[in-house]
Amino acid sequence: MSFKSDKPVVDTRAAFKLMIALAAVFLILVCRLYWLHVLPHPERLRVVSAETSRPQGSRPIHLMFEQPYRGRILDRKGRVLAQSWYAHDVVIDGKEIVAAGTVEERREAAERASALVRTVLADAGVPCDPRDVHRRVLRAVTMGEPYEVLARGLDPDHRRRFIDRLRQSLRPSAQAEGKPRLRAAGLRTVPRLRRTYPWGGITSQIVGVVGESEHDAEERIAGRTGFELMAEGVLSGRPGFLRAERDSAGRRLMPEWAVQEKIVRGGDVVLTLDAEIQDICMDALSRSVTERKAERGIAVVLDVRTGDILAAASYPTASPDLSAGESARHLNAFAIMDLYEPGSVIKPIIVSWGLETRRLRLDASWDCGGGDGAHHFVNGRHRRLVREYRANPGALTTEQVVIKSSNIGSVRILMDLGLEAVWEAFGSYELAGQIKLAYPYTERARYTTPGMVANNPSYNALDTACSFGQGYEIMLSPLGMARMYLPFARDGSMPQVSLVKEIIRGPKRVTRPTLPSPRRVVGEDVAQQMRQVLTRVVEEGTGKVLRGMDWSAAAKTGTPKVTRTGHYNPVVCTFAPASKPEIVVSVVHKNVTPRLTGGAYTGGKVSGPVAREIVTRTLNYLQVPSDQ
Repeated sequence: MSFKSDKPVVDTRAAFKLMIALAAVFLILVCRLYWLHVLPHPERLRVVSAETSRPQGSRPIHLMFEQPYRGRILDRKGRVLAQSWYAHDVVIDGKEIVAAGTVEERREAAERASALVRTVLADAGVPCDPRDVHRRVLRAVTMGEPYEVLARGLDPDHRRRFIDRLRQSLRPSAQAEGKPRLRAAGLRTVPRLRRTYPWGGITSQIVGVVGESEHDAEERIAGRTGFELMAEGVLSGRPGFLRAERDSAGRRLMPEWAVQEKIVRGGDVVLTLDAEIQDICMDALSRSVTERKAERGIAVVLDVRTGDILAAASYPTASPDLSAGESARHLNAFAIMDLYEPGSVIKPIIVSWGLETRRLRLDASWDCGGGDGAHHFVNGRHRRLVREYRANPGALTTEQVVIKSSNIGSVRILMDLGLEAVWEAFGSYELAGQIKLAYPYTERARYTTPGMVANNPSYNALDTACSFGQGYEIMLSPLGMARMYLPFARDGSMPQVSLVKEIIRGPKRVTRPTLPSPRRVVGEDVAQQMRQVLTRVVEEGTGKVLRGMDWSAAAKTGTPKVTRTGHYNPVVCTFAPASKPEIVVSVVHKNVTPRLTGGAYTGGKVSGPVAREIVTRTLNYLQVPSDQ
């Protein structure tokens, strides 16, 4: 009996052969892939490397450098004072674009390069004039020009599209055979910082400008003056790189650029400056400097409550791009950096310290020279003549010495207190040294110190006393002059002045500067007494030009003379409203000549009207209610 099976008969030998064949094919495929992607291919790598920027190992990787956006500078209200973006220029290097030697070869290469560039720019969507591009390419290639700009102002998207189209067009397979090959090294994009300053020359002295440095890379843009320089570490950010990997045939392995190193945008700096108040100061100064034929006019406005610098203006000024032949010197912040003798505005400082130390009374009487308006002070063999601006026939009280700005009375008061007391006063008001402000070359004052006296055998105490009493032998910046009047407006305390409100690094990283607590300089009773005296200066003394406003004001004027040149630097320091001060203002004019101004050269007549306009317009802008 026989049985027949229904199962198919399998030929084991045939199956084994099939498995061997499949394994061989797989092994061949693995070896091929290993040969293509692992083993080095110098010939292929040289070809691909010529089309890419940075070969890395055996796999060419193109890295595209991306500049960060520079941070903004804002005023205290959020108005933009400086902002920027990066654009790129397309540049051709006529020496690198082609290796052709003969004139005919370069002309032919120039035509091909022109056609290629125009096509690539059009494919990338870059707006340009084809005829202008053609002319520039022909000139660069035929004459071997190393730098010719073909298109300006490409944004990042246009730049990336341009680079992609360019590299595709410059592959060996895409170029004509038998002719000198066009090289990618001859076409590149150059980053250019576009920095705009909406307020122009009004804020340029504080904000500063940017520029390129010969010591930095070509694309390196950095601050050169003002806060552009001082806040460089915050504003500059950190550059990044975009990566595009390619295979050994030069084809991109990724459809889009990948981030190799993240770009860190620069932080924003918010200043205490108020652009509107700065504009008010600059407008008033521009007219006054022109009318008075002064070399320069300077104004500083401080917030009484915080010590914030609301304005620090100097005229003439200069726009950040130095257009119309302006001098770069006018970009200096003279309101903070320049030093002047304060003249009679120093007298309230000396009197206040005498009251604070109980060595002086406001009702004390002083002989002020009588009808002659002059007096010779004598100390041993030394004599010093002191003159009054206007003769005072009778004796004056301490209060009247300040109100009428008596030089003789002020010197008598100082000599009665002694130089040691004056140095104590300067120390209490922190006049010497450098103001702690985020700005270069910021100084408080320079004056004859006890250490200088000890090291000078020929020192004459009489000369120093007479000079200090009239506001000479001491140099203050306009910022320093305004600052030393803060205690009178704040019941005796002095806050730290500041120019930086906050620093913003991203939406959640806000840094506000930590300032010390206000320091008491004189007692509250002394500050109130001096405020009443300075109010009388406006009502019946040398500051009458500040009368009649909607707000009461307290002020002191000064008319220091530059002995060497015969010019005057008239000064006014004022705060308002006198009943509840909101702002302190100092105004200085440099090198005023009486014969050019019709005889006007005093602080009240030259700087006084400017101070009045600044006070009126600023308090109106701040919406401070009238106290009159």
